[in-house]
Amino acid sequence: MSEIDPAARAFDDLRAEVSVLRRAVGEGLKAVEATPMLKSEPSAYRYAVEQAGMAASHRMQNTFDGAIW
Repeated sequence: MSEIDPAARAFDDLRAEVSVLRRAVGEGLKAVEATPMLKSEPSAYRYAVEQAGMAASHRMQNTFDGAIW
């Protein structure tokens, strides 16, 4: 019965981990590339962020107003 070389075992484990990471990164890139905002002009992106910020600010203000009145 031969024993498994610890260095070979560690290398195989590392190879498996790298393989999993490559798949995860590939899936992550696909998700990022599918994001519609990445296909927009910078001014449109700025506008969308601005609108989302304003909406959040209004919700916060309404919550605050409701808490004190």
